[in-house]
Amino acid sequence: MQYTLVEHFLSEEGKNYLPQWIKEIKVALNDFDGFQKLELLEDVTDNERTLFLLQFETLDNLQKWATSETHNWFLKKLHPHMLQKQHSQLLRSK
Repeated sequence: MQYTLVEHFLSEEGKNYLPQWIKEIKVALNDFDGFQKLELLEDVTDNERTLFLLQFETLDNLQKWATSETHNWFLKKLHPHMLQKQHSQLLRSK
């Protein structure tokens, strides 16, 4: 399995918009081969952080999502609420 841990740095308006954005992006992700799940995570030591875990079957599946027009469209929707660029970390299970 291929995972991406993503942290978004959002304004208060962005944090309020986030539940709707997550709902919309989950629907779109279901159309991508190899998509497994998108999960909102909570940092137990810092609840201000906005973290997501995105899971795909393979790195190729993940890269197709990351380079898609759909992915770019969703980032553009979130962009007005971003305080800085998101940070992503690629991980995989052994």
